[in-house]
Amino acid sequence: MPFLAPVVAGIAAFAATAIGSFLIRLAISFVIGAVMQNRMKKKMEAMQRANRPSVMVNTASNNESIPVSYGQTRLGGNRLYTESTNGAGNENINSHLNMIFSICEGKVNDLEQIWFDDLIVWDVNDGGTIGANNELSGFISKFEPALSDAETHIVFFDGDDNQTSSSILSTSIGTPWTSNHRLRGVVYCGMVLNTNAEIYKGGLPLMTFTVKGKQIRNVSALPGAETYIGGADENPVDVLYDYLTNTRYGKGLDHNSSGVYTAGLNIDLDSFKTARTQAAGYYKINGVLDTSTQLYDNIGEILESMNGLLVFQNGKYILKLQNRSEATVATFTAFDILSPVAVQMPAKSSKFNRVLADYRNKAVGTNYNDDLIIVDSGTYLTEDNGTELEGRIRLDLVDDINLVTDIANYTMNASRYQQTINFDAAHTALRLQCGEIINMNLEEFGWDTAPYASGKPFRITQMGLNPDNSISITATEYISSIELIP
Repeated sequence: MPFLAPVVAGIAAFAATAIGSFLIRLAISFVIGAVMQNRMKKKMEAMQRANRPSVMVNTASNNESIPVSYGQTRLGGNRLYTESTNGAGNENINSHLNMIFSICEGKVNDLEQIWFDDLIVWDVNDGGTIGANNELSGFISKFEPALSDAETHIVFFDGDDNQTSSSILSTSIGTPWTSNHRLRGVVYCGMVLNTNAEIYKGGLPLMTFTVKGKQIRNVSALPGAETYIGGADENPVDVLYDYLTNTRYGKGLDHNSSGVYTAGLNIDLDSFKTARTQAAGYYKINGVLDTSTQLYDNIGEILESMNGLLVFQNGKYILKLQNRSEATVATFTAFDILSPVAVQMPAKSSKFNRVLADYRNKAVGTNYNDDLIIVDSGTYLTEDNGTELEGRIRLDLVDDINLVTDIANYTMNASRYQQTINFDAAHTALRLQCGEIINMNLEEFGWDTAPYASGKPFRITQMGLNPDNSISITATEYISSIELIP
């Protein structure tokens, strides 16, 4: 399913005219994140991602973007501050190393683990606790003697917008770290490490953190009292709503001109609730979004993780999940069509018989490092005369091997069915909406007999207004059997 831009540009310039009012009612729609993308575009995206720093490294920058972590995942941190003191603010003695790592956007529910290189040194499920002054205790592994030293301190802050400065860091760092250094809204970890050449042989280890539960609104509870949830395996609809509405790193929808949050202002809540129910128990998100990436691409990444379609119509965003039981909303016959029907078959270059899916595997022994799933089809390979046609996708928000495999299979299957049609219809087609299913009952194409006795089903992907006020419709064939959810 290709990316679709808004079908009418410059609506605001015409808003005061009659035709402007007509255009505003038109389905101005774009489908982003449907798994099947243009092959070259996906290759370029994969290359760009490969060139970006891994989330499993420690960076040191004063302008590094802060990622958003949804569900549960493991990631490195950006060193915001590194300086040595005597542990009491004296910079002339370097017996203690002070480091502060920003991890992700807040607020999160839990810190699950801290890793030094490939070893867990703190685990909330293995005796790790967070006590007074946000200080961690209960360290494990070969680093434990140094970490349990009385002069060593590690603190964790969950990214609350009201969090206060760390007194432990202020004491060790001294004047440079005051009560105003609160890092509000940022999940961070501060470390005061006592010198121990025997333990830290070869220099400091790579430090990574497993966090869980970016707190986001529960869509099913809206527009009533705001209920925040957060944990592993987040429902992707809640994640999408958070990203669309967040004013710090997202699009800032459902906020009026004064910045006041109003549920349902720009988003069709009923469609999101329906999609949330459909997604529950199957689609789940555990991963990281790069906030330096364009909003459009990040929204597409979320939608790709649930095979979703986002439509903008009548001033609101509507969410649809592609599924096997979508109802047909209209049937077109030759009497309903005002132009010749143009049919375009998919190019060979956009068809796959083998798909590679990159993802971060959460399994023990892999621990959120990059992994690869390969799916292929001997049947498709035979249809392509033995020519291997390979596609590649990357799923940064999906860590479940079964779901990754399903999405990769869908990508391959969907690439085989990209027959597209274009035709003009009367203005009464204005009631239709991008993403909906229509039947094309046309004798000249054989779409009026079995297996298409009621017409061949297509999904509307684009609608536009012609100079004569007819509606131009573009649609792509809908094959219910390849969809992932009933």
